[in-house]
This record gives sequence, structure tokens and C-alpha cells, in this order.
Amino acid sequence: GTSNWTYGILNSKLNDGRELRMRLDAPPGGPDNPLTAGEIWDKFERSAARALPDARVARLRTWIEELNMASRLRTLSPLLTPQS
Repeated sequence: GTSNWTYGILNSKLNDGRELRMRLDAPPGGPDNPLTAGEIWDKFERSAARALPDARVARLRTWIEELNMASRLRTLSPLLTPQS
């Protein structure tokens, strides 16, 4: 790659004595291995679901996807605020 990222190596020894090794030269999401749009949305939804209900996450995603058409910024705050 062309970046200054350091690769990672994972070594695992299994109970049956086998050893597995994996080398990752370009971490997912890095400049040499960018995430796809689908992977970014998956990551967003998993992260947002830790704090917000599924329906709110879906509405927030729709809002973000339509952001270039949205002139309604005041509708964002209620989507990000946990319900009491």
C-alpha cells in the first residue's frame, strides 16, 4: 500500500494443537481498504442501535440519506435524543 499503516498479525493456537495465522496488511476502513457504502451503513446502524430504538435508527438513516435535500435541521435533534 501507499499509506503509513502498520499491518497486523494474529496467531492462534487451537486446543487440538493446530496453529492459525492471519496477516492483515490493510485494515478495513483504512485508505488502502476503504469500506463500501453498505459496510458504512451497517457500522452506523450497529453503533446507533446501542443508544437508539430500531425505528429511530431507521428514521435517522433516512434523514441522513436525504440530507442534501433537507432544510429541516431542527428535526435532527429529536432523532438523536434518547426517549425518556
